[in-house]
Amino acid sequence: MNLTDTVPTGSTANLVVLAAVVVGALLIGYGLVLVPQSTLGGAHVAVIGGTLALSGLFETRAVGDRFGLSPRTRRTFSLAFAVIALLLVLAFVVLQQGTFDTRTAQGVG
Repeated sequence: MNLTDTVPTGSTANLVVLAAVVVGALLIGYGLVLVPQSTLGGAHVAVIGGTLALSGLFETRAVGDRFGLSPRTRRTFSLAFAVIALLLVLAFVVLQQGTFDTRTAQGVG
């Protein structure tokens, strides 16, 4: 048994990949909508969406065939982009919490 045997190929895996790409695209759009109010926040949300979408895209066989990637390499790229997206979400929460606390302490919010 090797890693290619453990890569999911069923309809559930396809739904997860589709969900990652769709949610990523929606986050990119939402980030662009946020840019006029907070350039840094909007860009941060858009980058989170981009990394999530890339995570889903690298899991597809079409992208692997296009770039000549083995299933193991595709899985590595997919997981790497998912971890980056998670780290960016955590950074976003920490940054937004810090600015929210500052605003409420000053009586703005």
